[in-house]
Amino acid sequence: MSSNARPESKKRKEIAVRFSKSHTTTFPTAHTTVRLACCLLIGSLALAPTAFAGLTQTVSDLVPRLAAVNVRERYAPEMELQRMVLQASRPGAEAERVALEKVLDAKVSDPAVPEPARVWILRQLEYIGAANSVPALTALLHNSDAEVRECARRALEKDSAPEAVESLREALAAGGDTRWTIGLIQSLGQRRDAQSVDLIARKIADPKIAFAACSALAKITSPAAIDHLWSALESGTAPAADALIAAADNLLKARQSARAAAIYSKLYKDPSSAGVRSAALVGLANAAPDQSEELIAEALSTTEPRLQIAAITAARKVYGSGASAVLAPLFSQLNDSGQMAVLRVLEAPAEEHIIAAAGESDEPVQLTAIARLSRVGTGKAVPVLLRLAAGQRSPVQKAAIQALGRIHGTGADAAIAEMAAHGESAIRVPAIRALAQRSDTAAIPALLYYAGNSAPEVASASWSALGVLGGDTELAPVARRALETADPDAESALREIATRVQDKPAASKELVALLPDAAPKQSSVVFGTLAVLGGPMALKTVSEAVSSGDADVKQAAVRALANWPDFEAAKPLLAIASDSRQTPLARILAIQGVGRLIKSSADVPVEGRLEAALAAMKQATRVDEKRLLLSAFASLRSAKAAQPIEACFTDPDLRNEAGMAGITLARSLFWSDRAAARRLLRAVADARISDQITRRAQAFLARRRR
Repeated sequence: MSSNARPESKKRKEIAVRFSKSHTTTFPTAHTTVRLACCLLIGSLALAPTAFAGLTQTVSDLVPRLAAVNVRERYAPEMELQRMVLQASRPGAEAERVALEKVLDAKVSDPAVPEPARVWILRQLEYIGAANSVPALTALLHNSDAEVRECARRALEKDSAPEAVESLREALAAGGDTRWTIGLIQSLGQRRDAQSVDLIARKIADPKIAFAACSALAKITSPAAIDHLWSALESGTAPAADALIAAADNLLKARQSARAAAIYSKLYKDPSSAGVRSAALVGLANAAPDQSEELIAEALSTTEPRLQIAAITAARKVYGSGASAVLAPLFSQLNDSGQMAVLRVLEAPAEEHIIAAAGESDEPVQLTAIARLSRVGTGKAVPVLLRLAAGQRSPVQKAAIQALGRIHGTGADAAIAEMAAHGESAIRVPAIRALAQRSDTAAIPALLYYAGNSAPEVASASWSALGVLGGDTELAPVARRALETADPDAESALREIATRVQDKPAASKELVALLPDAAPKQSSVVFGTLAVLGGPMALKTVSEAVSSGDADVKQAAVRALANWPDFEAAKPLLAIASDSRQTPLARILAIQGVGRLIKSSADVPVEGRLEAALAAMKQATRVDEKRLLLSAFASLRSAKAAQPIEACFTDPDLRNEAGMAGITLARSLFWSDRAAARRLLRAVADARISDQITRRAQAFLARRRR
């Protein structure tokens, strides 16, 4: 095989890597796969064997276009040349690659080729350049144009020919400005050139170049390169320590564990940098686990958080699943930061240590322990979590409450249920709340029992939990229990369950069946829940109860209707509002209910809502109710709603609200009845209600004229 040829598999890999790492702006990411496929198809036509006779001419024709003054016009020829390069780089086409390489070498060597074209051609040589390209690229390392020099350097860096490294080495020896020197050093480091070590090491003395020189030596990793890095560290060169860590990491990747361990071990003993020592400890755990065991305990006992975290990481690498057993006994000897670091990785076998830490007085340690118990805790952790959850409001209490909702280890469910059933109220309350957090529907029968507890806080927590857990099948049992206990918290629980009920008619039927046995004062519990469920049967039952001879039942029915979700409730509400036998409070609630339904029932035809609004306005006697109804009129997209609004322009108690309602209604009418909207706006402006309202009406009119 000639020096110009390379194994096809190696060549194919290099081409893939180069295209993936370089020139990401060439192909927009979203279309890369499609374009590469097109490249292969079009390229196969462009570089068919019969086309190679005119290869030089083809590239020559591209050169002027590659240097077009309009940068956008360069894109098409750039892609054409890149397709040719990709096609020539395919496996089994070495002759095509050599031919194209020769043409491109000639073009980059030709001073008549414009700089933009030469730069693009150089970038293609990064993909297909081999030994034949080295002379041309080497000559360009001395070009007067900085971009050309830089492209030649990158092409030589990616050229696998030994001669390419020699050129880079000679260029570094020749010297240059700082930026150029750094680039050459990076290239030699990337090539892992052991012969350049001494040359690179001499550049460490320059602070501007020291980082690049140390990084390059870390990639080369030869014994001489490592020695130079140790010398640099001893002389106080800042990047040397990190470079030694990188060198050891590279040696470890190369499976030279002994050499890597020697570097890690020596660096760990250097007290100057906690960060370097931390990295060295973790590295040593990978390279030589047996050497790091004693160091783990030593690092944990320090006061440096970075070292402590590194020790934890190292312990997990060395001991694997047995790390908890090793770390837990050290817990009591550590400071707060060390304890928190250990707590974050302890597993279930070390639960006793975590539980003890959760009871500590130091809040950060407690919070860390509680968080860990929420992940690995069992039933053993429940008592301490409940005690903390029952405490005063604090971050610890909040964390304990959250942990009780998440803890899932063996026996946790049973322990919480047991604590909810027995013990002091202070502990039972958070246990009951935890049952709701955990969506433990199996606890519902017990919660129904607890809801009748003589301790108000236990009963309240039980009703709250029932409200969270209950569904269709629980609504009736919860309602029966609510009627038995007459607990004020029961109604809110029932309403919460009712919001989740799927079969509302069936649920309403069950609740209505409970009314005959309910005490009059308890009827509000059932009526209030029916108001959430809605539906014809429930509405009929509650509407009939308005005529009850019992004042408590009547009041409960009116309140339920005032909160009814369906517009059909407007009719019985208007009947209440017009009934002089009803109490003033009942009539007020009825008018308020009608106003609310008018605004919330957008799916109901506007004529029906307008009729209800007009009827309610006739019955309204208080200013507050009339203001509410003005707002309801404004929500109706109907020109007929303008008249009752305009009628209030002269009422000193209502004119401001009427003016704003008029503007709101006019805005909604502009798309359906522009003439009516204009008339209403002029009426608002002419009423001179206030300067602000007049200006708003006039401004809206002016905008709509344009």
